[in-house]
Amino acid sequence: MTRSFLHALVAPAFASLLVTLVTVPAAAQGSMTPSQPPPEGGATGTPSQPPANPPAAPPAEATAPPAAAGELTEAPEEKRHDAPPAHTGFQIAARAGVAIPLGDVAKSTPLSDTLGGQFAAIVDIGGKIIPQLFLGAYLGGNVGAVGSQGSKDCDTVRATGCLGFTYRIGVQAQYHIIPDGKVDPWIGYGIGYEVSRITGSVSGTTYSTTLVGPEYGHILAGVDFRVTKIFGIGPFVDFSFGKYTNLSSEPNGQSAEIVDKAMHEWLTLGAKFLFFP
Repeated sequence: MTRSFLHALVAPAFASLLVTLVTVPAAAQGSMTPSQPPPEGGATGTPSQPPANPPAAPPAEATAPPAAAGELTEAPEEKRHDAPPAHTGFQIAARAGVAIPLGDVAKSTPLSDTLGGQFAAIVDIGGKIIPQLFLGAYLGGNVGAVGSQGSKDCDTVRATGCLGFTYRIGVQAQYHIIPDGKVDPWIGYGIGYEVSRITGSVSGTTYSTTLVGPEYGHILAGVDFRVTKIFGIGPFVDFSFGKYTNLSSEPNGQSAEIVDKAMHEWLTLGAKFLFFP
């Protein structure tokens, strides 16, 4: 009886102690677990406190927002063309090349018999009234050997230092097809006056024969590579045609009109050095 009484007294106390030992750790573990946010639109509860020192947000990158789909960004003019802007105003160029004689001095007298191939140098000076149109003047000088017949004449009189010269002056216009491009093709036309001369020396005395006449046309074409807004370079071709109308000789001072006039031509090929393209 005594054992049953003790069992009845101790059993409830032991069970109560066991429950306490089980529930206290579970409650402690629950208090260490971070509180979950209340469900959306659900029950209210005590909001959890924010941390004392919340981590700083990463700095936003200083970049422009991307362009919207279909939106084109405007590039600077020089970036679109990769070339200097179109030029107006003063312009000067130096052309250098080789001039080949064609046609006749007079009927049945080839120019190539009188003058040989020549080194040509021409200066174009003027300006662009609009980016496409250049108006100006040209001034040129050629020098080279005499032709086959001219060389024989020099040998006959024992002349030394025989050379052929050609001078020309006139006006011209050039049309530039892509004036704001890095590569600018162009064509041109000019008219002027021409002087060709053969000179040689005999016993210290200079002898010369001079041919003069109009140049009815210069047909020009080329391509300017516009390297900078100051300088450009490119190839050119210049085909001129005209007539010699008069002939004179020195030192005797004789002069005469050429009766059997004929057309002659010069084909000049070379390089152009352009300033303020």
